[in-house]
Amino acid sequence: MTVTDKARDIAVLMSMGTRREQIRKIFLWQGITIGATGTLIGLVIGYAFSVVAGVYRLIPLDPQVYAVPYVPFHPGLMDGIWIAVVAMGISVVATILPARAAAKLLPVEVLRYE
Repeated sequence: MTVTDKARDIAVLMSMGTRREQIRKIFLWQGITIGATGTLIGLVIGYAFSVVAGVYRLIPLDPQVYAVPYVPFHPGLMDGIWIAVVAMGISVVATILPARAAAKLLPVEVLRYE
């Protein structure tokens, strides 16, 4: 989405001498930044909910069916670490194709129709 929105800007940068690998790096860093921000916000919200739900026992269970009267929450450090690693890995993989597409744009073709 960002590549199609920024095609004209990419073409101008390339016509001014920006190399393809620099364009690729710009989009990779943008994807990593967005992924890191989303991962951090998700971890904070997830841990906050987990702590609050554990302390206040927000999710009750039927004691006739289950051995415990509420859903226990036990947030662990390793859970957050592997979730962050997987989320960042997905973000980087999802960023590679658009970064390649941005680097392959031909400035002449984009600016011809502007």
